[in-house]
Amino acid sequence: MKLKRGITVLWVLFGISFFITLVLLGRGGKDRDQSGEDKDGACVLEVYAWYDEIDTFSTLAKGFMEKYPDIEVNVHYLPNNEISQGLQIALNGDRAVDVVAISTPAAAAQLVDKGQIADLKKFLEGADVSGLQTLMEFLDRGEGIYMLPYRNSAWVVFYNKKRFDELGVPYPEGDWTWEDYADLAKRLTIAEKGWYGSLNYESSWWRVPVRTVGAEDPMKERDLELFAEAAVWNYELTYEKEAAIPYNRLTDVGSKDYIRRFLGGEAAMMYNGEWCLSMLRERIEQEYPDFVYDVAKLPRWGDGKSYAIGSPAILMMAEKSRKKEEAALFLMYACGEEGAKQIAAKGFLPAWNSQGVRQIFQDSLHMPEHTEYFFPEEEISHFPATTDYTVSMNLLHDNIWSYLMREIPLETALENYREQLEERMASP
Repeated sequence: MKLKRGITVLWVLFGISFFITLVLLGRGGKDRDQSGEDKDGACVLEVYAWYDEIDTFSTLAKGFMEKYPDIEVNVHYLPNNEISQGLQIALNGDRAVDVVAISTPAAAAQLVDKGQIADLKKFLEGADVSGLQTLMEFLDRGEGIYMLPYRNSAWVVFYNKKRFDELGVPYPEGDWTWEDYADLAKRLTIAEKGWYGSLNYESSWWRVPVRTVGAEDPMKERDLELFAEAAVWNYELTYEKEAAIPYNRLTDVGSKDYIRRFLGGEAAMMYNGEWCLSMLRERIEQEYPDFVYDVAKLPRWGDGKSYAIGSPAILMMAEKSRKKEEAALFLMYACGEEGAKQIAAKGFLPAWNSQGVRQIFQDSLHMPEHTEYFFPEEEISHFPATTDYTVSMNLLHDNIWSYLMREIPLETALENYREQLEERMASP
């Protein structure tokens, strides 16, 4: 009876979530028909993004409309955890869709593979993409160009300076290893106060340490072996060194709010991406005015070649768009140097890479001090822009998570993953 009741509750919650998504999709800035045009016939671009990008796209839309006053940009914001579902509803329905934003190349690849995204190659002929060249090489899918990066990411170690000062521990500086990180986390842990040295996440970020030696694709045996090593490193950090909150205690909704947990003093260090800068700034201004932090270079794994970690956020043109010329203008503006300067001024890291844009980004921040670490000299390791990557990574994470929760041995987790992947890849 309890099982049936639980299933009923899940279906009710799914129905509510689905309804909310439909309502959000139906929102528009003005009275429009399904073609996306105002009643006066003005050109309106329908852009879809997710809630975390409100600051970014409100800024980009304003700047674009000032440059092109005959084109209006109407942005629909979807819940962060429902962006894929919301985009499918919009792209498969009758509603007008011109431009879509999505957070990772792997997620973007799924839309490309479904034929829902237009080829941008002809629209980019003669366009200046020099500041995007490195990222576009990574996003290359052969003959066509389907993805343009508008934001980039860079991982660093964020650390609570006051916690280090209180315990008399020197700040992390220069080149260091993940073994050094674990030892430092142990020194910063005071169990009786609920203070840990490192922050654990309810996500697949357990794999981050080995991404610094280029391990990205779990379908490659070498990378899978490294992912297993990373799982062991996290397990030992958590349960043997006791330097991070146990994974089996990350079970409530609040555990996903890693910014609150970091600012609240749960952990002295967390490895994370540049997107935390805006979230930290907002929370510090509102709730933690005395909090002081800085960032350190991401540690390296062993003695192999060291990589930086990053993954761009993507803009694409919908295949169904009736305004492809205007949509292309918005894409080139948002992903080009003009849009990059506006993104950087907001404290976000744009995809366009130039000295001028870097300076604007650094000048926008009053904290942390060492902003140079957001522009690493090492080659950046990106995960594959393919649908297969998403499938395999989800399967691996589910099994490794069971290991980190102390439910199954690591060997069982890897065996389960291999069997499930083989079965999934064999399915039509």
